[in-house]
Amino acid sequence: MKKSLISFKNYLITFLVSAWILTILLRSSYAHWKDSIGGLNLHVVQAKAFLEGRLDFVCTLSDNAYFRGKCFSPYPPLPALFYVPLVWIVNGEINRINPMTVGILLTIASMYLVGCLAKRFFLSLEQFLWWLTAFFLGTGYFFAFKYSTGVWTTAHVFSVFFLWLSIYAASKGSAIGAATGLACSFLCRQMTIFNYFFIGILLWENLPNRRGRSLFFFHLIIAVGVIVYLIFNYLRFESIWETGYRFVPPSTSFFHKMALEKGNFDWIYFGYNFYYMFFHGFQIFFHTEEYWHSYQLDWNGTSLLAASPFVVIALWANQNVKLIMAAWLSIVAVLIPLLCFANNGWMQINTQRFSLDFLPTLFCLIAWGMQNTEIKWVRLLVGYSVGLNILALWIL
Repeated sequence: MKKSLISFKNYLITFLVSAWILTILLRSSYAHWKDSIGGLNLHVVQAKAFLEGRLDFVCTLSDNAYFRGKCFSPYPPLPALFYVPLVWIVNGEINRINPMTVGILLTIASMYLVGCLAKRFFLSLEQFLWWLTAFFLGTGYFFAFKYSTGVWTTAHVFSVFFLWLSIYAASKGSAIGAATGLACSFLCRQMTIFNYFFIGILLWENLPNRRGRSLFFFHLIIAVGVIVYLIFNYLRFESIWETGYRFVPPSTSFFHKMALEKGNFDWIYFGYNFYYMFFHGFQIFFHTEEYWHSYQLDWNGTSLLAASPFVVIALWANQNVKLIMAAWLSIVAVLIPLLCFANNGWMQINTQRFSLDFLPTLFCLIAWGMQNTEIKWVRLLVGYSVGLNILALWIL
C-alpha cells in the first residue's frame, strides 16, 4: 500500500510539472497560435498539392524551389503527408488549418516518450523532472515550438518527436519501432539519419534474441525511408540527389550570397558555423534614437554552450562504453554536414536550432551524466538555461 501511495505521489508530481512546462510553452506562444494559418506553412501547401495528385503548387510563399517553370517545396515530405488528412477534412481550405495545434500534440507526445525513457534510464524523480524541463524549456525546442507555425520549425517539432520515438523503441528492443522512428525523422530533417549509430547500438544492447532478424528489418525499414526520399527528389527535380535548395531564389542575405558562390555545402562555412554552434554568447543589439532606446536579439542565435550549459553534464556519462561511444559518433556525424552548410539556422532566438537534429541523442548522455553529477549543479545549470530562454522571449 505504501509503495502504491509513493507511486501515485510521483505520478502526480510528474503530471503537475509537465503541465507547468506545457503551460509556459503555450503561454509564450499564444499570439502565434492564434494567428497561425495553414496557408503560410509550406508543409500544409504541399499537403494540398499531394491531395490534388500533384507535387508542384502555386507559388505564394518564400523558400519555394523554382524548377522548369514550376514551384516545389525543397523540404522532405513527411510533415506534409501528416497534414493531408487535415486538408481533406477542411475540403482544401488550408487557411482553416492551424499548424501549431499539430505541434502542440506532438510536443505532448514527446514529453510522454521522455517520461517513458526516464524509467528505462533509472533516473530518480527529481533527476527526471530537471531532465524534462531542460529539454523542453532550456534548449532550442522552446524556440521551435513557439514558431511552429512556419515550415522550418514545424519540421523540427516533427523530427524531434520521431527521434524520441526511435530511441524509446530501441531501448525496448523494438527494431521495427526504432527503424520507423528514425526513417520518419529523416523524412522531416535529413541529417537526423546519422543518429543511426547510437540508435543501432542501443537496439543491439536491448535485443534479447533473434538479433540477426531484428537487425535485418531495422536496416530494411531505414533503407525504405531513404529510397522514398530519393524517389521524391527525382520526381520533383529529375535527380535522386537534388534536394531543390539551390533552386530557391536568392535573397540579399549574406548566407544566400555565399551559397550562390560556394554551393550549399563547403568547408569554408565550417569556422563560422562552429563558432556559432559552440562559442557565441547571448547578444543584444541596442539602437539609440533621439529620445528612446530600442533593442533586439541576435537572429544568428546563441551557442549551445552559452544557452544550454547543462549539456556539459553529458561528459560525465560512463554507464556503457559502447553506447557512449556510439552516441558521440552520432552527434559528430550529424554535426559535420551541419557545420559545412551555407547557414547556421538563421533566423533563430537564443539557440542553434540545427542542434535539435542530435539533441535527443545528446540528452541520453545527459541522463546518464546526471547520475554522476550532484543535483545542485543540475538545478543551477538548467535553471540558468530556462531563465535565459524566458528572458530572450521577453525581450523579443
